[in-house]
Amino acid sequence: MIPATHARRSARSGPSSAGWRAGSQVELAATEALAAEGVVPEEAARACRERASFTVEAVEERERTTGHDVAAFVDVVSDSIGEEGRWIHYGLTSSDVLDTALALQLREAGEIVAAGRARLPRRPGRAASGVRATRSASAAPTGVHAEPTTFGLRLAGFAFEADRNLQRLTRRLRAGRRRQALGRGRDLRLGARRRSRRG
Repeated sequence: MIPATHARRSARSGPSSAGWRAGSQVELAATEALAAEGVVPEEAARACRERASFTVEAVEERERTTGHDVAAFVDVVSDSIGEEGRWIHYGLTSSDVLDTALALQLREAGEIVAAGRARLPRRPGRAASGVRATRSASAAPTGVHAEPTTFGLRLAGFAFEADRNLQRLTRRLRAGRRRQALGRGRDLRLGARRRSRRG
């Protein structure tokens, strides 16, 4: 995506940085979920959370050697942690990380959109009361006026539709989920999967 088209709040950093930041959240959440399952030592999961770091430049440099973006990212993050970094990406596939990271980014973008849309239904709703008696001709596909109505009623319809759209978006943000056919993420029990999704 062209940076100039980003909303200001969603463009705090470049797309690559945002994507790997979300990938880091997924990796750390998965490690902690596996620690809760008794697969990863809890002290190792804590060390991963406390020490994990990366830079886009380091990932890109490493990718010139690995030829694989996720492998390069995992190498850089693991090296930043130390010995406990060997648990990063344990049992996961690239799709586990990339798909879930994308879901996190979509949720963040959706929350920005929802925050802006929350103000939208109020505007036509307020305007509708001021023109509720203003006559308006309904459109018809034949080019002939349809049943008469009022401009206030039409604005009220816009307001209700905007509110319904906001409610649908909000429900989708709450119900986001990830699915994968391979990797350890497929085998985690429901509670661990939810914890991994939350990041």
